[in-house]
Parts: sequence; C-alpha cells; structure tokens
Amino acid sequence: MSIATKVINLNEPSTAGTIQETNGTLVLEQPSRVFLNLKPTDIKSYVRQGTDLIIDLGGEKLRVINFYHVNGDSKLYLNDEDCEGIVQVDLSPTVGDEAVIVQYIPQTEPSPFESLTCVAEDDVYAMVGTAALIGLGVGLGVALSGDDDSVPAASGFGSETVPPTPINPPDPINPPDTTAPAAPVISSIQDNAGAVQGPVASGGSTDDTTPTVNGSGATPGDTITLYDGTTAIGSTTVAPDGTWSITPGSPLPEGNHNLTVTATDPAGNESTPSDPYNVVIDTTAPTAPSIGSVTDDVGAVQGPVANGGST
Repeated sequence: MSIATKVINLNEPSTAGTIQETNGTLVLEQPSRVFLNLKPTDIKSYVRQGTDLIIDLGGEKLRVINFYHVNGDSKLYLNDEDCEGIVQVDLSPTVGDEAVIVQYIPQTEPSPFESLTCVAEDDVYAMVGTAALIGLGVGLGVALSGDDDSVPAASGFGSETVPPTPINPPDPINPPDTTAPAAPVISSIQDNAGAVQGPVASGGSTDDTTPTVNGSGATPGDTITLYDGTTAIGSTTVAPDGTWSITPGSPLPEGNHNLTVTATDPAGNESTPSDPYNVVIDTTAPTAPSIGSVTDDVGAVQGPVANGGST
C-alpha cells in the first residue's frame, strides 16, 4: 500500500517539505512532524516496538523507524474525518513494546496535502494524487461509486462537479504484490576501532561500539533494517550487486547483542528475520595483574627475594 506522507522538522511549518510516497517503512533521521494521508478510521491500532511506531492499517502495516528518538519523540498527524483539516495523534506515554492508546486532537492549520484530494462520503475515503487523476481522465475530481449523479470536487478546488466513475475491481492479470522477499543474510561484522581491527566472528567480542554489519541475499532497491533484539537500530538500501552495509546509528552498550536484519520490498512486504549474528561489545580493560613473589633458584643462597633485594 502506497501512502502519501510529509516529514517535516519539528521547528518548521506544515507548508515545508514535499509530499512523498511511502511503502511499508518510513525512516526518520531526527524528531519530526509526520503527516500521513490517512484518516483515523483507516487505522486499526498503534504499537510501539523499541524506537519504532507500528501503524496497523488492517492487513498492512507501516513501520515508522526512530519515531521515538533520544532527542525527543516525533509527532504524528492525519487528515480529519471530514477531510477539512488535520488532527494530531496524541500517543499515550510508553517505554516498552506495547500497544499505544491514542486521542485525536483537531488542529487549526490546514491539511499539508494541498495537491491531493480527500472525499468523505458514506465511510468511503479516497486519496488520489493529481497526476493519477489526470491519467484516469478525471481531472481534479474524485472517482467514487454510488447513486449520486455527481461528486463534489475536493476542498480547495472550487465547487465544480464531475460524473462518478465506478471503482475498477482488482486486476486479475496484474494483481498486487503481496509476496515477501527472502530473508537476507548477515555475512560478516567488521571491527573498525581500536588496536585490533578486522572481521568479528559470530559469538566473538569487539571494542568497536558501532561495528559495520555487511550482508547479501537481497534484491537491489529493497530496504534492509538492522535489529538489535526487537529494536531497529539502522537501515540502508540494497546496492545493485545485491550487497549492503549498515553501521548502527548509536553506539551499542557493553554486553551481548543479538543482531538480525529484514528486507522490505517497494510494495511494503517485509521478509522474515535473518539468522542471528551474535556479538559481544567489550570496551573494559582487564584488571592489572600483580607480582606475588620472586624466588632465587641459583647458587649457594636460594629462596625468596624481597622487593628491592638482590639475587
């Protein structure tokens, strides 16, 4: 499912940024205002998973990576039910992996999706890009099935009407892509810090708190997401040769880490996790040893030698 989105720095107005299409995964580099071209009734539930927010659309899911950020949580906005403005999704506080209770707070600012149309009628909600409408020969109207002779044009485009056009059934020749990609493979982890550098075997130790994770077994253009346990800690795009590399965005703490990756294709289908690659982060130097005694084993006088003595 393709969703129109805007991601805007918290300090910028909703008119900033550009509309982009998101398929299954949205990665945030910093705390942001996230606008989704959806209504509250389009969403079944919200779940926090590590630093990610999982939005269940009733069969399909959108993962907003790094929504919960160390420098502050992002904010989420949707179109309201009447398609006349926006609402803020007020998320209940949470620190662990759990469902999130929400409230929807109306906002006074206009919708950030000026170039898209939004129609609310008999619980039917259509969000279609202008270019797609023109390709269907509908202009700036909205194609909906129903008994009315006309459908009001979208808010902001005047009061013109266009004849309704039946919604086409699913294309049996070109059905939607619902096949998840194969699980990618973590081929190696590279230590790039300290006196000893190089590959780290699974189960091995490293003093590099941000080691590079390398892998293969993915389709060029897919998105690879790196997990430490259940927490997403980085993502990248698969190169044309099918390989990829990820460096964690934040230092890994001391101790054992169970690293896995998944692949998400452009249609939003996410693979099962890879086999785990275990690594131990160890940056603590060992305790200095001590000399208990020195023994003289040569000559006529042998035995223990005191500290500062001769032998």
